[in-house]
Order: sequence, then C-alpha cells, then structure tokens
Amino acid sequence: NPVAYISVTFPALINETMSVLYWGVEQLGFDVYLNSQNTYYSLFIPNNTSLLDYVDPCSYGKTSTQLFRFHYKPTAQTESEKVWASIWNYDTATGEVGDSIGEASYSQITNRLEDILNTHIVIGNVEDGNTFYRTKGGSMVKVQDATAGVGGMKVQGGYQLEQGRSVPVVSIYDESLEGNGKTYIIEDEPIMTARKSVFDILGEHEEFSAFHDLLQSSQFLETKHVIGSDEHGAPSENISLFNTYRYTVFVPTNQAIEDLQKEGKLPTWEQVDAEEDEDVKDSLRLEIENFIKYHIQDEAFYMGQGTDSGEYETSAYKVTDGNLSYYKLKTQVSNDGITIQDGVGNTRQVVTSAGLYNIMAREYQYDSRDATSANNLYTSSFAVIHQIDGVLQYK
Repeated sequence: NPVAYISVTFPALINETMSVLYWGVEQLGFDVYLNSQNTYYSLFIPNNTSLLDYVDPCSYGKTSTQLFRFHYKPTAQTESEKVWASIWNYDTATGEVGDSIGEASYSQITNRLEDILNTHIVIGNVEDGNTFYRTKGGSMVKVQDATAGVGGMKVQGGYQLEQGRSVPVVSIYDESLEGNGKTYIIEDEPIMTARKSVFDILGEHEEFSAFHDLLQSSQFLETKHVIGSDEHGAPSENISLFNTYRYTVFVPTNQAIEDLQKEGKLPTWEQVDAEEDEDVKDSLRLEIENFIKYHIQDEAFYMGQGTDSGEYETSAYKVTDGNLSYYKLKTQVSNDGITIQDGVGNTRQVVTSAGLYNIMAREYQYDSRDATSANNLYTSSFAVIHQIDGVLQYK
C-alpha cells in the first residue's frame, strides 16, 4: 500500500473534520516524518472543533491571555491560505472568551501548529501500561484509562493538569498491523503544555519555600535570554541554566535545607550579604549556587513513565586542570517511586505523601525581547519538579 494510506496520518488525510492539523502536517513537512515505516507512533489528532480552543502560549507575557481559533477554508486561492486563525482575548480562570483582536499571520499559524504537532506525537505505544509518555517536542503527556478505549481513555498535557481537566479520546484508528502505529482522535481542546515556569511553581507551594528563596537570590533567574546580540523575552522568571532541553528539579524539604544551614554546611544569603571580605563572599555565594545546580538534573523523570536507571549529569560542575566535568546523580525510576543517590552516597526518595511530585513546568523564550509584544515561540525547555526527603551533596 502507499505509505500515506498505512500511516498514522491517514485518518486526517481522508477526514475533513481533521483538515486543519493535516494542513499543518503538509506545510511543515511532518508527512515525511510520520510516514516512516521504521517507527511506531502514537499520534493524537485534535479535530477541527477542538482547535477552536487553543490557548496561545505566546500570550502568557501579555496583559491578556489570548485564544487562537483555527479555521479551514477549502476554497482559498492558495494552499497557504487554506488555514486561518482568529485571535481572541481569553480568561483562563473563568474560560470566558472576550473580544476578537484580529487574525494571525501565516508565520504565527505555522509556528503554533508546529508546537501542537510536536506535542501530539509520541514515539512508541501509549497503551503499554505506563502513564507518562514523552512527546516528539520533549514535553510529557499523561495517558489515563488506556484500556477503556474510545469514550474512556483520557489524555492531559501540562496545561490540562494545571487546570484540573482532561481531553477525551473519541476515536482510535489502528494502523499497527500494516502501518506504523495508532491514531487517537481527541476533542474539546488540543493537548497543551504547561503554562508555569519552575520558579512560578516553587512560589505557589509553602513546602518549596526554602529552595525558592535560595533560587530567588541567585544569579540563575532571567526574563530575557541573550544569544549573541539577540534577546529573547520570557513571560516569567526562567532558570538560565536551562538550554532547550528536559530537566528534573529535585526540591529538598524546607526542614532538610534549614538543618543543613544550622549545621554550617550551607550558607544563607544573609551570611553572604553580611560578609565584607569579597573573596569570602564569593566563596559563600558559590556554595549556595552549586547546591542549587546540583539539584537540577539533565533529563526529565516521571513516576509512571516506566523503569529507568543510570547516572545523569547535573548543572553543577568542577574544573580540573582546565577540564570541565559535571557532577552526576544516580537515578532509579519506576512507576512506584524515584530513588536518587548523590556523590557522597546519600540515598534520597521522592516524597509522594503530599502530592508534590510529577509537577510539569515549561519555560518559554519568544522571538521578541519584550514578552508583551511576542509573535512567535523561539524555543523552550521542559522540567518536572519533585519534592525529595533530603538534600543532595556532591562532596
């Protein structure tokens, strides 16, 4: 069979109710990628109706959050004009749609559809018994009740988890026998990634306050990321250590951090401010910042994504004879827990009793230095936050 007819995109190719997404597939060249017969895909397709309710992540830094409503116009004179999008003011707290403020450009439409496609493609089978699955773009999607099938299966992105709602699967197409996976049609709204940054989330929970305060006074927060001579604005404080990748942030309990400070093994920012000797001040500052960096690990690990184990680099490093090497953590992940072993042999566990684990975050960078006037997404990083039962130390 022609690969287009045994690909996970086939339902959208032949069904006019999914024409918006398929237009994006062709415009952005995703058809070549998704037609590969050497990979198993789980493709979630938001139908045209659900794409009338896409909360624009580029509006998070503006005075009013905005909603994109994508429309398909088959009679358009050119292929590039067949999809257009109206933009509306939107209240995320009440779900109330406000005034229309215009139409999106072709660049804005394809920029958002690329992000949507990256969020709706999973490489692998989302019915293998796990709960969390990584998307092509690096975010995670939560899949519940997969065995219930149509009408029972539900999916959530970070935004849905923040809002406390899920997206239903209304149809399933199985191309796995002759083709390259399964297609899941969703309605109500597309899967959307987290709105909040790591620093936003830390500030919302008193249980994270000690680590939040350490981070707040560090040099690791930025609202503009500089690349060469370009500045890319962000809607909230981002962690400058992130670099278009996936991260796990392990947050010790307040008590664990306070105990370390009382023992004299971790300075406080008050001690740094009070120190008059600049060399000593710099040394104290470095201790705190290395402590923060050692709790940020490359790769995002979720309880519920299956089993994994290995040594992974943190953001903390040392320089020996001019050579830079990163301190590592040994991490073991299962669907029931996460265990971390630090550089001095301490073993820590993710705390599950308070529900402060598997918290999704996304840190956005826009195409403009001013987040209030951003038109497109430039790049982003994804992170998951877990509370752990003790501090991590590399020496």
